[in-house]
Amino acid sequence: MGLSSLSRTSEPKVFNSLERRKFTFYGGLEAFYYARFGFFKVAYAHDMFNVHNGDTAHISWNYGLAVKQWVFDLALRTDWKSAKVIQYYYGVRQNENNYWSQQYQAHSGWNKGMELTTRYILNGQWNILMAYRYTSLSDEITDSPLVNQDNSQSYFVGVAYRF
Repeated sequence: MGLSSLSRTSEPKVFNSLERRKFTFYGGLEAFYYARFGFFKVAYAHDMFNVHNGDTAHISWNYGLAVKQWVFDLALRTDWKSAKVIQYYYGVRQNENNYWSQQYQAHSGWNKGMELTTRYILNGQWNILMAYRYTSLSDEITDSPLVNQDNSQSYFVGVAYRF
């Protein structure tokens, strides 16, 4: 029986208390290529504080369109996470559950998604912001017994003031 079918069964996933996963800061390089049809971004980063010693990469295409007082920004993106990053954040530690820690061993994976950000310009200083981001999580993440969805969605509504 493969890992994918094992982690998605109706078997109850019982865990001891889960340990806290620490956040870290990443340092790296990013490059932009600007064209008439938008811009491309490529980035690579490494864990700077040795929390998991993992790496991440990012590739996206962004396109902006202004219509009167509205500004629309669309981004299509993919993010790579190394096995060390995925194992640290989505892996099960032995003291959390011995069975699942032996069954799930992470590999690197690619998340894919899109983002739409909309701004309504009220005047020279004030903007209303609205954003939506959808990310399809890689199989390497969704195979984790800690994860019960195959995507992540976030919304944002706010205002911005420019000094």
